[in-house]
Amino acid sequence: MMWAAVVAAVAGAVGDSGAVLEKGALSARGVAAADLRSPSAEIARVKAERSARDRAHKKLAAALGKLRPQLAVAARERLADHATTGDIRYGSDGSVELTLRLVLPPVDAVEPRPSANPDAAAVEDTEGDPR
Repeated sequence: MMWAAVVAAVAGAVGDSGAVLEKGALSARGVAAADLRSPSAEIARVKAERSARDRAHKKLAAALGKLRPQLAVAARERLADHATTGDIRYGSDGSVELTLRLVLPPVDAVEPRPSANPDAAAVEDTEGDPR
């Protein structure tokens, strides 16, 4: 019962970022329209795919911020960079709709564990000191 409450809270927190959490992975959809000034749909598709990928990436980074608020913004961005393209659809006019999927690493892999000895960070290695 407690697990269901945790999943519901996490899904709610991620829900307003535009990303979906399921089975240990975040997925976000990005959509971009074609540039009407492009000479062809093929050329418009390049920019549209880049824009759609950027939008999905931003949604993933925002969701990571809600799931793991202790992560710095740069760390969230780097983690979102590891997302893979799950599904991509090309429109005949050059528009693109894609989904990025990010398998979340365990919390221990992203955050350093606190030391068992809180004073360990203050102790310096003095071996080999020329003094």
